Amino acid sequence: MEEIEGLSRQAAEGRVQVLDRQSDSELDRLYASATMVIQPSLEEGFGLPVVEALASGIPVCCSDIPALREAAQGRAHMFDPESVEAIARAIDRTASAAAAGDVPEPPDMPTPLVFAQSFVRLIRQTADAGQATSASE
Repeated sequence: MEEIEGLSRQAAEGRVQVLDRQSDSELDRLYASATMVIQPSLEEGFGLPVVEALASGIPVCCSDIPALREAAQGRAHMFDPESVEAIARAIDRTASAAAAGDVPEPPDMPTPLVFAQSFVRLIRQTADAGQATSASE
């Protein structure tokens, strides 16, 4: 409870901001001015903020859960999302690394065109395999 009260005081002092949905242009502005991105989460479908932050060259620390582990590709400081101490240590490690200029390389992400081409190729291969199975029956 003390941690929550502390965060409330910091928010009142303007040191912590809790934001709702943001436009793409506002997200660009926020990423451009961010020192780091911290994503505590118990479950995620993908982890887009982690990917976006890393692609922008912003240090990240996030929950050590499957979706964020995959999104970070080993480029973030991970933490147990149910441990205040683990979160604090990860934030400290991320801040220290950033201060030392140790910013991870952006993850290897395909361009939208390459992704679309790969997706179409996969669909065609699946369809071809389905047709071959039907023909052999």
